Amino acid sequence: MMPDSKEIIKQCRRAAGLTQPELSERTYITVPTLSRYETGHNVPSLEILTEIVHACGFEMEVFCFRQDSERFDGRKRDAKANR
Repeated sequence: MMPDSKEIIKQCRRAAGLTQPELSERTYITVPTLSRYETGHNVPSLEILTEIVHACGFEMEVFCFRQDSERFDGRKRDAKANR
């Protein structure tokens, strides 16, 4: 089962070492909107969620194929190409 969008956004942003303002600069999504996504008050579309994940340097597949018991390991997008 895939984690919910608020967890995906928080985990990606933190793993990338980004603050909400830094992620906002990369995605052009306002800080208040990012905050609402991270708290679950708003839910982004799949397109926006994918944009946020990519801006942090990850692929959505990291979350889509993860089991509930697995923790996010913070692998970046280019790590997949280096295998």
